[in-house]
Amino acid sequence: MHELPLVMDVLALALKAAPDGARVTAVELSVGALRDAEGPWLERYFRMLARGTAAEGAALRVTRPEARLRCLSCGALFEAAARPRGPAALARALAAALARRAPEGPACPECGRRDCAVEGGLEFSLDRIEVEDRR
Repeated sequence: MHELPLVMDVLALALKAAPDGARVTAVELSVGALRDAEGPWLERYFRMLARGTAAEGAALRVTRPEARLRCLSCGALFEAAARPRGPAALARALAAALARRAPEGPACPECGRRDCAVEGGLEFSLDRIEVEDRR
């Protein structure tokens, strides 16, 4: 349900970008792997909220950039393991590992150390709004 306010804000921005008489045809988002926002729920809420607006029928395209970590020992930048249990489980595992409470946390592929900082995967950005003028 936490996706609902996110979609409300995205839709408001998309509608504001469309001049009078224009139709929003597509909206593109980047939602990092560590964000606890699921694509199917974003799409479902977008379709529901867009009904009766200039964005009705618009495509919502969501890309999921992977979690990227930087080793604090050697400086290597690497992607965290794929999210087999979903973004919320990955976020919890990384948070625990980064707090040094979980010895099974992500290890640097270069030096093997586990002292890493999150460099990416937390983003939530509205990347593109496509508008078609109906005039």
